[in-house]
Amino acid sequence: IEHNVQSVIDTERSVYLVKNCLNLTPPPVIIYTHIPKNVNEIEEYLLLKGLDVASVSPQMSYYEEKKVVNDLIEKKIDILIATDYSRNDIAYPPVNHVINYDIPSDFTLYLKRLNCVKENGISTTFISPATPEIALRELKYYLLKTKQKIPEAMKLLKNEKVIVVEKGNTCLWCGRNGHSILNCPKL
Repeated sequence: IEHNVQSVIDTERSVYLVKNCLNLTPPPVIIYTHIPKNVNEIEEYLLLKGLDVASVSPQMSYYEEKKVVNDLIEKKIDILIATDYSRNDIAYPPVNHVINYDIPSDFTLYLKRLNCVKENGISTTFISPATPEIALRELKYYLLKTKQKIPEAMKLLKNEKVIVVEKGNTCLWCGRNGHSILNCPKL
């Protein structure tokens, strides 16, 4: 996965998304946000731009969410907007591009988002001065671990080792037992 971290002012994210991100790969694309109210705002903006987009939210029934995900699989829509609160029992399809509109405070949710990216896909992550420092440090550690480019905005962060909490003895990246994300052979 190619990781692309962009420093974008919060109020400019939707404009930046259309002008600089959605043209990087062909569909399908998933846009994740940690803040549920952002889902409607992003969807409305992209619909106004004439894009084939749909969203899922925690208020949807299982069947409503499943239908939207199936629309993405069947290429009836190009872009899916989701939160970290989407159902765990609905599998999202592999996509060419995951756009992280923000970084959740729980880095394991960020890693879960990346599970949807195809092996040769792209992950774009927006950061801003409002992004919590712990999230930035965890992201920087992850980028260093995966030998990715560190953006200028993150180079000033201290190189403190971040403790990534594992659930049981299961790797947060690949889901296999016997190792952690810190020594995952898939990274």
